[in-house]
Amino acid sequence: MCPAYVRSTTQGTKGGTNTIHELKILPKWFEDVAHQKKTFEIRKNDKNYSVGDTLVLREWDKGKYTGRLLRRTVSYIYYGDGTYGLSDGYVVMAIRGARAVLDYADQDTLLSAT
Repeated sequence: MCPAYVRSTTQGTKGGTNTIHELKILPKWFEDVAHQKKTFEIRKNDKNYSVGDTLVLREWDKGKYTGRLLRRTVSYIYYGDGTYGLSDGYVVMAIRGARAVLDYADQDTLLSAT
């Protein structure tokens, strides 16, 4: 499990706030998300993820960032409760977004886009 932290919050379209979470992701999973083969994230729910939040997935390889980024929006969350194979305190998040892979030069666009 890779550590994550909250980057910022933005006004949501339905009056609430949506949070941008920057998360580490290993290359094998990064590629699958980039090609839309993997459309979910399983994470410890230590960031209070919500539908509408943005995940900025930063590729992490051999102890450092590679410079590649993906931006995905959380469209559904299953909250684990110890049943159906998912422990209490974990979530499965359905994610969606364009196939675009960005690098650090695109970071301002990535974080400000809604």
